[in-house]
Amino acid sequence: MKLRGKILKSGSLFVLLLFILFNGKGAPKLTTFENGWSVPPVAQNDTFIHVARYDLTVTGNVLVNDYDPNGDKIEILFAASPREAFLLMDKDGNFSLQLPSNSIDTISFQYYIKELTENEYKALGNVFIKITENEDLDEVPNFADRDNDNDGLPDNLDGMGLDTDNDGVPNNFDIDSDNDGITDNIEWQNEHNYIAPLNIDANKNGWDDAYDLEMGGTCYTPVDTDGDGIPDMLDTDSDADGRSDLVEAFNLNTDGKAGIQLLFSDYDNDGLDDAFDQMIKGYNWQNSTASNCSPTDSNHNGIRDWRDITSHFSSQSAYIFPNPASESFQFFQPNLKYNQQLCIQIQNLNGQLKKVYKTTYSNERIPVQDLINGYYIVTVTSNGLMHSQQILIQH
Repeated sequence: MKLRGKILKSGSLFVLLLFILFNGKGAPKLTTFENGWSVPPVAQNDTFIHVARYDLTVTGNVLVNDYDPNGDKIEILFAASPREAFLLMDKDGNFSLQLPSNSIDTISFQYYIKELTENEYKALGNVFIKITENEDLDEVPNFADRDNDNDGLPDNLDGMGLDTDNDGVPNNFDIDSDNDGITDNIEWQNEHNYIAPLNIDANKNGWDDAYDLEMGGTCYTPVDTDGDGIPDMLDTDSDADGRSDLVEAFNLNTDGKAGIQLLFSDYDNDGLDDAFDQMIKGYNWQNSTASNCSPTDSNHNGIRDWRDITSHFSSQSAYIFPNPASESFQFFQPNLKYNQQLCIQIQNLNGQLKKVYKTTYSNERIPVQDLINGYYIVTVTSNGLMHSQQILIQH
Protein backbone atom coordinates (compact mmCIF):
# COMPACT_ATOMS: atom_id res chain seq x y z
CA MET A 1 0.00 0.00 0.00
CA LYS A 2 1.35 3.42 -0.98
CA LEU A 3 0.83 6.52 1.13
CA ARG A 4 0.45 9.75 -0.76
CA GLY A 5 -0.45 13.06 0.75
CA LYS A 6 -0.08 16.78 0.87
CA ILE A 7 1.10 18.82 3.84
CA LEU A 8 -0.63 22.11 4.44
CA LYS A 9 0.96 24.60 6.79
CA SER A 10 -0.95 27.28 8.65
CA GLY A 11 0.99 28.88 11.50
CA SER A 12 2.05 26.02 13.72
CA LEU A 13 -0.70 23.67 12.48
CA PHE A 14 0.29 20.92 10.09
CA VAL A 15 -2.42 18.85 8.39
CA LEU A 16 -1.72 15.67 6.43
CA LEU A 17 -4.50 14.81 4.01
CA LEU A 18 -4.73 11.12 3.20
CA PHE A 19 -7.29 9.18 1.15
CA ILE A 20 -8.04 5.48 1.09
CA LEU A 21 -8.70 4.06 -2.36
CA PHE A 22 -9.27 0.55 -3.70
CA ASN A 23 -6.70 -0.69 -6.11
CA GLY A 24 -7.50 -3.11 -8.89
CA LYS A 25 -7.12 -6.11 -6.56
CA GLY A 26 -9.50 -4.80 -3.95
CA ALA A 27 -6.76 -3.70 -1.51
CA PRO A 28 -7.00 -0.11 -0.27
CA LYS A 29 -4.48 2.57 -1.16
CA LEU A 30 -4.26 6.15 0.02
CA THR A 31 -4.21 9.21 -2.17
CA THR A 32 -4.79 12.96 -2.00
CA PHE A 33 -6.10 15.62 -4.30
CA GLU A 34 -4.99 19.15 -4.87
CA ASN A 35 -8.52 20.53 -5.01
CA GLY A 36 -9.99 19.01 -1.82
CA TRP A 37 -11.49 15.80 -0.51
CA SER A 38 -13.00 13.05 -2.66
CA VAL A 39 -14.40 10.09 -0.75
CA PRO A 40 -15.79 6.67 -1.74
CA PRO A 41 -19.55 6.09 -2.14
CA VAL A 42 -21.62 4.69 0.72
CA ALA A 43 -23.52 1.40 0.34
CA GLN A 44 -26.00 1.06 3.18
CA ASN A 45 -27.41 -2.31 4.17
CA ASP A 46 -30.89 -3.14 2.88
CA THR A 47 -33.60 -5.22 4.58
CA PHE A 48 -36.65 -6.48 2.71
CA ILE A 49 -39.54 -8.31 4.34
CA HIS A 50 -41.26 -10.84 2.10
CA VAL A 51 -44.52 -12.15 3.56
CA ALA A 52 -45.80 -14.75 1.13
CA ARG A 53 -45.65 -18.43 0.33
CA TYR A 54 -47.13 -18.75 -3.12
CA ASP A 55 -45.12 -15.80 -4.49
CA LEU A 56 -41.52 -16.98 -4.50
CA THR A 57 -40.03 -13.92 -6.21
CA VAL A 58 -38.68 -10.96 -4.26
CA THR A 59 -38.07 -7.69 -6.11
CA GLY A 60 -36.65 -4.37 -5.04
CA ASN A 61 -33.91 -1.81 -5.52
CA VAL A 62 -30.73 -1.69 -3.44
CA LEU A 63 -29.48 1.73 -4.60
CA VAL A 64 -32.37 3.68 -3.09
CA ASN A 65 -30.49 4.37 0.14
CA ASP A 66 -26.95 4.35 -1.29
CA TYR A 67 -25.15 7.58 -2.17
CA ASP A 68 -21.85 9.30 -2.88
CA PRO A 69 -20.85 12.14 -0.50
CA ASN A 70 -19.40 14.10 -3.41
CA GLY A 71 -22.56 13.72 -5.45
CA ASP A 72 -20.90 11.46 -8.01
CA LYS A 73 -23.16 9.05 -9.89
CA ILE A 74 -23.06 5.45 -8.72
CA GLU A 75 -24.06 2.11 -10.19
CA ILE A 76 -23.82 -1.61 -9.41
CA LEU A 77 -20.41 -3.13 -10.05
CA PHE A 78 -21.48 -6.70 -9.33
CA ALA A 79 -23.61 -8.75 -6.93
CA ALA A 80 -23.09 -12.21 -5.48
CA SER A 81 -26.12 -14.51 -5.71
CA PRO A 82 -26.88 -16.43 -2.51
CA ARG A 83 -26.34 -20.18 -2.67
CA GLU A 84 -29.98 -21.03 -1.89
CA ALA A 85 -31.61 -18.64 -4.39
CA PHE A 86 -31.19 -17.18 -7.88
CA LEU A 87 -30.40 -13.47 -8.20
CA LEU A 88 -30.72 -11.08 -11.14
CA MET A 89 -29.67 -7.44 -10.78
CA ASP A 90 -29.12 -4.62 -13.25
CA LYS A 91 -26.65 -1.73 -12.97
CA ASP A 92 -29.37 0.55 -11.57
CA GLY A 93 -29.85 -1.67 -8.54
CA ASN A 94 -33.14 -3.32 -9.54
CA PHE A 95 -33.10 -6.94 -8.52
CA SER A 96 -35.21 -10.08 -8.68
CA LEU A 97 -34.50 -12.94 -6.29
CA GLN A 98 -36.09 -16.31 -6.98
CA LEU A 99 -36.60 -18.12 -3.67
CA PRO A 100 -36.68 -21.86 -3.12
CA SER A 101 -40.11 -23.29 -2.22
CA ASN A 102 -41.16 -23.26 1.42
CA SER A 103 -38.23 -21.03 2.40
CA ILE A 104 -38.50 -19.36 5.80
CA ASP A 105 -36.15 -17.24 7.87
CA THR A 106 -33.55 -14.91 6.26
CA ILE A 107 -31.59 -15.03 3.01
CA SER A 108 -28.73 -12.57 2.43
CA PHE A 109 -26.40 -11.54 -0.35
CA GLN A 110 -23.75 -8.87 -1.05
CA TYR A 111 -23.25 -6.34 -3.79
CA TYR A 112 -20.63 -3.75 -4.74
CA ILE A 113 -21.27 -0.25 -6.01
CA LYS A 114 -18.85 2.07 -7.75
CA GLU A 115 -18.81 5.78 -8.43
CA LEU A 116 -18.66 6.81 -12.06
CA THR A 117 -15.38 8.72 -11.92
CA GLU A 118 -11.92 7.94 -13.19
CA ASN A 119 -11.08 6.59 -9.73
CA GLU A 120 -14.11 4.26 -9.63
CA TYR A 121 -14.20 4.12 -5.84
CA LYS A 122 -16.14 1.11 -4.60
CA ALA A 123 -18.23 0.16 -1.58
CA LEU A 124 -19.75 -3.06 -0.28
CA GLY A 125 -23.40 -3.43 0.74
CA ASN A 126 -25.41 -6.25 2.32
CA VAL A 127 -29.00 -7.26 1.58
CA PHE A 128 -31.16 -9.22 4.02
CA ILE A 129 -34.44 -10.82 2.88
CA LYS A 130 -36.60 -11.75 5.86
CA ILE A 131 -39.19 -14.30 4.78
CA THR A 132 -42.38 -14.77 6.75
CA GLU A 133 -45.12 -17.16 5.61
CA ASN A 134 -48.47 -15.59 4.74
CA GLU A 135 -50.72 -18.28 3.33
CA ASP A 136 -53.67 -16.12 2.27
CA LEU A 137 -51.56 -13.13 1.19
CA ASP A 138 -53.58 -10.71 3.29
CA GLU A 139 -50.62 -8.75 4.69
CA VAL A 140 -50.92 -10.54 8.05
CA PRO A 141 -48.25 -13.26 8.49
CA ASN A 142 -49.39 -16.73 9.47
CA PHE A 143 -48.27 -16.52 13.08
CA ALA A 144 -50.50 -13.47 13.68
CA ASP A 145 -53.38 -14.45 11.35
CA ARG A 146 -56.56 -15.75 13.02
CA ASP A 147 -57.95 -17.02 9.68
CA ASN A 148 -55.12 -18.22 7.48
CA ASP A 149 -57.26 -19.23 4.50
CA ASN A 150 -59.78 -16.36 4.62
CA ASP A 151 -62.77 -18.72 4.67
CA GLY A 152 -64.40 -16.83 7.55
CA LEU A 153 -63.65 -19.43 10.21
CA PRO A 154 -60.87 -18.83 12.74
CA ASP A 155 -58.17 -21.48 12.59
CA ASN A 156 -59.28 -23.10 15.85
CA LEU A 157 -62.63 -24.01 14.22
CA ASP A 158 -61.06 -24.91 10.90
CA GLY A 159 -59.48 -28.27 11.71
CA MET A 160 -56.08 -26.71 12.35
CA GLY A 161 -53.27 -29.20 11.73
CA LEU A 162 -55.54 -31.70 9.95
CA ASP A 163 -55.59 -32.39 6.21
CA THR A 164 -59.00 -33.97 5.59
CA ASP A 165 -58.67 -34.41 1.82
CA ASN A 166 -54.98 -35.39 1.91
CA ASP A 167 -54.01 -32.82 -0.70
CA GLY A 168 -50.99 -31.60 1.25
CA VAL A 169 -52.71 -28.38 2.34
CA PRO A 170 -53.80 -28.33 6.02
CA ASN A 171 -57.46 -27.50 6.61
CA ASN A 172 -56.76 -24.07 8.08
CA PHE A 173 -54.88 -23.17 4.87
CA ASP A 174 -57.33 -25.02 2.58
CA ILE A 175 -60.33 -23.18 1.09
CA ASP A 176 -61.95 -26.53 0.12
CA SER A 177 -61.03 -28.93 2.90
CA ASP A 178 -63.05 -31.91 1.61
CA ASN A 179 -62.24 -31.42 -2.09
CA ASP A 180 -65.84 -31.39 -3.30
CA GLY A 181 -65.59 -28.08 -5.18
CA ILE A 182 -67.83 -26.27 -2.69
CA THR A 183 -65.67 -23.79 -0.79
CA ASP A 184 -65.46 -23.98 3.00
CA ASN A 185 -66.78 -20.41 3.19
CA ILE A 186 -70.12 -21.70 1.87
CA GLU A 187 -70.16 -25.09 3.60
CA TRP A 188 -69.61 -23.91 7.18
CA GLN A 189 -72.51 -21.46 6.98
CA ASN A 190 -76.27 -22.00 7.32
CA GLU A 191 -78.20 -22.85 4.19
CA HIS A 192 -80.37 -19.71 4.10
CA ASN A 193 -78.24 -17.13 5.90
CA TYR A 194 -75.05 -16.87 3.86
CA ILE A 195 -72.75 -13.98 4.79
CA ALA A 196 -70.21 -12.90 2.16
CA PRO A 197 -66.76 -11.57 3.12
CA LEU A 198 -66.36 -7.79 3.26
CA ASN A 199 -62.63 -7.55 2.46
CA ILE A 200 -62.26 -5.35 5.54
CA ASP A 201 -59.94 -6.17 8.42
CA ALA A 202 -59.96 -3.04 10.56
CA ASN A 203 -58.09 -4.56 13.52
CA LYS A 204 -55.49 -6.25 11.28
CA ASN A 205 -55.83 -9.72 12.81
CA GLY A 206 -56.33 -11.53 9.49
CA TRP A 207 -60.03 -12.26 10.12
CA ASP A 208 -62.52 -10.59 7.78
CA ASP A 209 -64.79 -8.20 9.68
CA ALA A 210 -67.89 -9.91 8.27
CA TYR A 211 -67.09 -12.78 10.66
CA ASP A 212 -64.80 -11.25 13.29
CA LEU A 213 -66.81 -11.16 16.52
CA GLU A 214 -64.67 -8.32 17.88
CA MET A 215 -65.76 -6.19 14.93
CA GLY A 216 -69.45 -7.10 15.12
CA GLY A 217 -69.23 -9.97 12.66
CA THR A 218 -71.04 -13.30 12.70
CA CYS A 219 -69.37 -16.65 13.33
CA TYR A 220 -70.64 -19.91 14.79
CA THR A 221 -69.95 -23.63 14.98
CA PRO A 222 -69.82 -25.01 11.40
CA VAL A 223 -73.04 -26.59 10.12
CA ASP A 224 -73.33 -30.40 10.30
CA THR A 225 -76.38 -31.21 8.15
CA ASP A 226 -76.58 -34.95 8.82
CA GLY A 227 -75.58 -34.69 12.47
CA ASP A 228 -72.79 -37.23 12.16
CA GLY A 229 -70.26 -35.11 14.04
CA ILE A 230 -68.45 -34.10 10.84
CA PRO A 231 -69.06 -30.50 9.67
CA ASP A 232 -70.26 -30.15 6.08
CA MET A 233 -66.98 -28.50 5.04
CA LEU A 234 -65.15 -31.72 6.01
CA ASP A 235 -67.92 -34.16 5.02
CA THR A 236 -67.92 -35.58 1.49
CA ASP A 237 -71.60 -36.58 1.91
CA SER A 238 -73.13 -33.79 3.96
CA ASP A 239 -76.71 -35.10 3.90
CA ALA A 240 -75.82 -38.81 4.27
CA ASP A 241 -77.92 -39.80 1.28
CA GLY A 242 -75.23 -42.02 -0.22
CA ARG A 243 -74.34 -39.54 -2.93
CA SER A 244 -71.19 -37.48 -2.62
CA ASP A 245 -71.36 -33.71 -2.42
CA LEU A 246 -69.16 -33.59 -5.53
CA VAL A 247 -71.83 -35.45 -7.52
CA GLU A 248 -74.74 -33.50 -6.08
CA ALA A 249 -73.08 -30.13 -6.56
CA PHE A 250 -72.24 -30.80 -10.22
CA ASN A 251 -74.96 -33.23 -11.29
CA LEU A 252 -75.99 -30.89 -14.06
CA ASN A 253 -77.81 -33.56 -16.07
CA THR A 254 -79.41 -35.27 -13.04
CA ASP A 255 -77.83 -38.52 -14.19
CA GLY A 256 -76.20 -39.31 -10.87
CA LYS A 257 -72.72 -38.43 -12.12
CA ALA A 258 -70.63 -35.38 -11.44
CA GLY A 259 -70.61 -32.93 -14.31
CA ILE A 260 -66.95 -32.17 -13.68
CA GLN A 261 -63.89 -34.28 -12.90
CA LEU A 262 -61.11 -33.50 -10.45
CA LEU A 263 -57.78 -32.62 -12.05
CA PHE A 264 -55.80 -33.33 -8.86
CA SER A 265 -53.72 -30.23 -9.50
CA ASP A 266 -53.65 -26.99 -7.53
CA TYR A 267 -51.55 -24.31 -9.21
CA ASP A 268 -51.80 -21.72 -6.44
CA ASN A 269 -51.70 -24.20 -3.54
CA ASP A 270 -54.89 -22.91 -1.91
CA GLY A 271 -56.52 -26.34 -1.59
CA LEU A 272 -59.13 -25.84 -4.35
CA ASP A 273 -58.68 -28.21 -7.29
CA ASP A 274 -57.90 -26.41 -10.55
CA ALA A 275 -61.04 -27.95 -12.06
CA PHE A 276 -63.01 -25.49 -9.91
CA ASP A 277 -60.52 -22.70 -9.20
CA GLN A 278 -61.33 -19.45 -10.97
CA MET A 279 -58.73 -17.25 -9.32
CA ILE A 280 -55.01 -17.38 -8.57
CA LYS A 281 -54.31 -16.74 -4.93
CA GLY A 282 -52.89 -13.30 -4.30
CA TYR A 283 -54.51 -11.56 -7.25
CA ASN A 284 -57.92 -10.95 -5.65
CA TRP A 285 -59.25 -10.97 -2.09
CA GLN A 286 -62.21 -13.09 -3.25
CA ASN A 287 -59.99 -16.14 -3.71
CA SER A 288 -61.62 -17.98 -0.79
CA THR A 289 -64.97 -18.03 -2.63
CA ALA A 290 -63.72 -18.31 -6.22
CA SER A 291 -65.10 -21.73 -7.18
CA ASN A 292 -67.08 -22.33 -10.36
CA CYS A 293 -69.41 -24.56 -8.31
CA SER A 294 -73.06 -23.44 -8.31
CA PRO A 295 -74.95 -26.17 -6.42
CA THR A 296 -78.43 -26.93 -7.74
CA ASP A 297 -81.76 -27.44 -5.97
CA SER A 298 -83.34 -30.19 -8.05
CA ASN A 299 -86.69 -30.41 -6.27
CA HIS A 300 -86.96 -26.63 -5.70
CA ASN A 301 -87.62 -26.94 -1.97
CA GLY A 302 -85.15 -24.21 -1.06
CA ILE A 303 -82.41 -26.63 0.01
CA ARG A 304 -79.48 -27.31 -2.30
CA ASP A 305 -78.97 -30.94 -3.26
CA TRP A 306 -75.78 -31.55 -1.33
CA ARG A 307 -77.66 -30.78 1.88
CA ASP A 308 -81.04 -32.23 0.87
CA ILE A 309 -81.58 -35.94 1.44
CA THR A 310 -84.76 -35.76 -0.66
CA SER A 311 -83.16 -34.08 -3.68
CA HIS A 312 -82.99 -37.24 -5.79
CA PHE A 313 -86.45 -38.57 -4.98
CA SER A 314 -88.63 -38.64 -8.08
CA SER A 315 -91.90 -39.72 -6.47
CA GLN A 316 -94.69 -37.15 -6.50
CA SER A 317 -96.34 -38.55 -3.37
CA ALA A 318 -95.44 -37.68 0.20
CA TYR A 319 -93.78 -40.21 2.48
CA ILE A 320 -91.79 -40.58 5.69
CA PHE A 321 -88.34 -42.16 5.80
CA PRO A 322 -86.49 -44.08 7.00
CA ASN A 323 -88.98 -46.70 8.05
CA PRO A 324 -88.21 -48.34 10.46
CA ALA A 325 -86.78 -45.31 12.26
CA SER A 326 -84.19 -45.51 15.01
CA GLU A 327 -83.31 -42.00 16.18
CA SER A 328 -85.26 -39.76 13.80
CA PHE A 329 -87.24 -39.60 10.58
CA GLN A 330 -87.88 -37.05 7.85
CA PHE A 331 -90.89 -36.08 5.79
CA PHE A 332 -90.73 -35.66 2.02
CA GLN A 333 -93.25 -33.91 -0.20
CA PRO A 334 -91.97 -32.54 -3.51
CA ASN A 335 -94.06 -29.36 -3.39
CA LEU A 336 -92.99 -28.19 0.06
CA LYS A 337 -91.46 -24.73 0.13
CA TYR A 338 -88.85 -23.23 2.38
CA ASN A 339 -90.35 -21.82 5.62
CA GLN A 340 -93.63 -23.70 5.11
CA GLN A 341 -95.10 -24.53 8.54
CA LEU A 342 -95.37 -28.27 9.28
CA CYS A 343 -97.15 -29.89 12.20
CA ILE A 344 -96.19 -33.49 12.93
CA GLN A 345 -98.38 -35.54 15.29
CA ILE A 346 -97.31 -39.00 16.43
CA GLN A 347 -99.91 -41.39 17.91
CA ASN A 348 -99.68 -45.00 19.03
CA LEU A 349 -102.00 -47.59 17.50
CA ASN A 350 -104.50 -46.95 20.29
CA GLY A 351 -104.91 -43.35 19.11
CA GLN A 352 -103.05 -41.85 22.05
CA LEU A 353 -101.11 -38.71 21.11
CA LYS A 354 -97.47 -39.23 22.07
CA LYS A 355 -95.72 -36.30 20.47
CA VAL A 356 -96.33 -33.06 18.58
CA TYR A 357 -93.54 -31.44 16.62
CA LYS A 358 -93.65 -28.19 14.64
CA THR A 359 -91.07 -26.95 12.18
CA THR A 360 -90.64 -24.64 9.20
CA TYR A 361 -87.68 -26.60 7.87
CA SER A 362 -88.84 -29.33 5.46
CA ASN A 363 -85.53 -31.16 5.69
CA GLU A 364 -85.50 -31.33 9.47
CA ARG A 365 -85.07 -34.67 11.23
CA ILE A 366 -87.87 -35.40 13.67
CA PRO A 367 -86.34 -36.96 16.80
CA VAL A 368 -87.98 -40.13 18.21
CA GLN A 369 -85.41 -41.31 20.76
CA ASP A 370 -87.93 -40.53 23.49
CA LEU A 371 -90.53 -42.99 22.12
CA ILE A 372 -90.50 -46.69 22.96
CA ASN A 373 -90.19 -49.35 20.29
CA GLY A 374 -93.37 -50.09 18.40
CA TYR A 375 -95.70 -49.01 15.62
CA TYR A 376 -97.00 -45.45 15.39
CA ILE A 377 -99.19 -43.35 13.13
CA VAL A 378 -97.53 -40.13 11.96
CA THR A 379 -99.73 -37.34 10.62
CA VAL A 380 -98.26 -34.33 8.87
CA THR A 381 -100.40 -31.28 8.15
CA SER A 382 -99.53 -27.99 6.41
CA ASN A 383 -101.65 -25.45 4.53
CA GLY A 384 -104.31 -27.92 3.37
CA LEU A 385 -101.79 -30.78 2.99
CA MET A 386 -102.29 -33.86 5.15
CA HIS A 387 -100.31 -37.08 5.07
CA SER A 388 -100.61 -40.07 7.42
CA GLN A 389 -98.30 -43.06 7.51
CA GLN A 390 -97.59 -45.93 9.83
CA ILE A 391 -93.97 -46.28 10.89
CA LEU A 392 -92.02 -48.63 13.09
CA ILE A 393 -89.75 -47.14 15.73
CA GLN A 394 -86.99 -49.56 16.57
CA HIS A 395 -84.03 -48.34 18.62
